[in-house]
Amino acid sequence: MDRERSGEEEPWWLVRTLEWFEKEPGAKLIGECDLETVQLAELQSRWNLSATDPMLNMYPVSESQRPYVQMHTDHVIRLDDYDYFIGCITKDWYAAQRDGGYMGLMPPPRNLPLPPK
Repeated sequence: MDRERSGEEEPWWLVRTLEWFEKEPGAKLIGECDLETVQLAELQSRWNLSATDPMLNMYPVSESQRPYVQMHTDHVIRLDDYDYFIGCITKDWYAAQRDGGYMGLMPPPRNLPLPPK
């Protein structure tokens, strides 16, 4: 599903994600889900970022941001139990490379591609 960013569409291979981790140093990943319906402009606004920031890093979810994120997932967000982050991945590394990334940057792949045989 393509989403618009200030009149520009995000590439089909770009996926916004919600990830949650144990609340401790070196915490392990507990779960993740795709956020199919989030809009980049709305994320930028809620995280107080520039409209030119592609949000390809990991961004912690605070209590004030929780209601917006919760609208986009069936997972019940429990900030008291886990640390949550909005992230971004590519579901097709080769397409992302071919396209030169998103806004010149490369989101990490969901799964590392196998080397060619």
